[in-house]
Amino acid sequence: MPRRFTSSAHNAPSHNNDTTPLINESQTPLHHSTLSNVHPELNTTSADINELSCLRTELSFFFLSSVQRWKLTGDISFSMLVQFLKIVIITFQLILFGTLSSTRVSYGERAQVAFRHLYFRGWDPQYETLPYPPSTGVYGFYTRDEFYEALSFALRRYNETELLSLNGYTFSDAKRPVTACVEQFHPLSHLMTIRNVVATPPTVCKTTNLLNVSETEISDWQHTEAFFNSQGLILYFSRFWKLSLNFSLISPAIHHADWDRSIECFQFNVHILFDNSGQTGQVVATLTSAPLEVVCALFKGVRQDDEPEAAPTVRRVAHLVVDLLAFNTSLVSLGLCGVTLSGGARLWKKTKRFFKEHYGIRLSGLFFDFVNPWLFVVVGGDFLIICGSTLKLVHNKDILVAYTELSYLLGLGTLLVWISVLRYVELASQTHLLLRTIKRSVPGLLRFCACALILYFAFVFPAWVILGPFHMKFRSFTSTLECLFSLINGDDMYTTFATIDSTKGMGIYLFSRIFLYVFITLFIYAVLNIFVTIIFEAYEEVREGDGPVAGGMTILKRFIGQSVPLTNGSADTASRNRTSSSSSPTIGAAVSSTVESLVEECPVDTDRGPRQDICFSSFGDDNVKVDGKNSRHAYDS
Repeated sequence: MPRRFTSSAHNAPSHNNDTTPLINESQTPLHHSTLSNVHPELNTTSADINELSCLRTELSFFFLSSVQRWKLTGDISFSMLVQFLKIVIITFQLILFGTLSSTRVSYGERAQVAFRHLYFRGWDPQYETLPYPPSTGVYGFYTRDEFYEALSFALRRYNETELLSLNGYTFSDAKRPVTACVEQFHPLSHLMTIRNVVATPPTVCKTTNLLNVSETEISDWQHTEAFFNSQGLILYFSRFWKLSLNFSLISPAIHHADWDRSIECFQFNVHILFDNSGQTGQVVATLTSAPLEVVCALFKGVRQDDEPEAAPTVRRVAHLVVDLLAFNTSLVSLGLCGVTLSGGARLWKKTKRFFKEHYGIRLSGLFFDFVNPWLFVVVGGDFLIICGSTLKLVHNKDILVAYTELSYLLGLGTLLVWISVLRYVELASQTHLLLRTIKRSVPGLLRFCACALILYFAFVFPAWVILGPFHMKFRSFTSTLECLFSLINGDDMYTTFATIDSTKGMGIYLFSRIFLYVFITLFIYAVLNIFVTIIFEAYEEVREGDGPVAGGMTILKRFIGQSVPLTNGSADTASRNRTSSSSSPTIGAAVSSTVESLVEECPVDTDRGPRQDICFSSFGDDNVKVDGKNSRHAYDS
């Protein structure tokens, strides 16, 4: 049981008598002459003893971990409970979002493949694969008749969608409207460019109801060309830029067979683009379809009775509840982090002022020991989750509208939330060693990566310029970056070498071999090994004793590890605390034994530390002498 010490004048330290026992007698006292720029202890009044004791107690509790506080007081930290509850809720939120979004995105991609088979003449499944090198080229057209025949085929197939489609797609409008947009350069655009005028192709759009168009008007490419000319969409291929066809389709009611048995309907806005922006004689055709969730009861063939009242809302209610929980939990966590950050900054300011006024020591470089950098990770994760949950609540009925934004916010937010929990695994020695190694190696790795990036870009630019015309991997600057990085990891080495053979010229053949051999040898055998060596050296430093410690941190450790003078009856407590304090590697471990002897002096709140209104109420206006001068106590609460 910790003993309560008695603060009296004969027990206080003085300049002429240093025989009073301390908790940590094995270490040199803070005011020892061997420590430069350290002034004697302040005058030993009762208020001074209380001030010193309460500051030590406050620092001790501040540097204790949540588990150490729980072992000391028996109270579980509310902040730690909030963080673990938050990670469960946010992970469940991300699982729900990922499951729903992946299902809908997969459905949209499969529907897009079906539309390409419906509206593209001669479409082959080989265009749907992504091999390297690609087995086929792009889907395009090279003659006038092929181009107009592709337009004719797409319009005829759209007019017959309800008859041909296996999925039962229907028209969003019974008149079957199609909007065609043409972009062509102005006839004098070359003169406008010479005069430093930006030549932007004007866009001309026309909407036609295919219900009023006869089959013969779009039966072949000649009739289709005449039809477009009659609509005012005359194409001049010497100035032609782009042409697009836009129309909408409604999917049938999709009956889900998963846990909520819901029914959904989608509207697909199909966009077919014929792109001649390269102006090389090759018109590339692409098709995209954006699915948009709609109410099934608004369309024919779907009665209100087909949509049970409760079934479609089960999924949305589950998402709504989880999103609200994630929002509120992250908001509470953000508030707790704000309180902790402000409290740490306030304690740092108070400690700096105390050491400067009473010991003449200017503490520096310890700000992030009071303001934990991990909390900034927590704040960033909470902010992203709050924004993502708010956006998801706004788009609860159709998350595909903001799918990209939601995926970034919720994905990165969950990443930061999981990373922030790493600070709790520091309680185990092995995981603490890993995290301290990463922390110690980061400055050296950043400096090394700066030099390595300069060397890397020195290879990227000539590879792009010299090898680009002969190798598709080096055709653009970004692809060159990715290709060289993949070579460092050992990917596709043989394919990269084999693509440039002697048939493309002996000069480029030899240069590519020498260039790639030098790059791979330098980065794999030199740069990567030095990178690993920096991490290994940091690991050795941490394992051998946490590396060099700043002078200010050493002083702070000794200040916390010492105790105020004790009565003669508490010598056994001092002996026990001296043993545990002398072997402590960190502040949190060093103060845990000291807190037990100080905790009775000041009332303690588990999450906020000592009760400062009691500890600091008796000396707010006292004057003490430091270096022969009067100094007034002025400490922040």
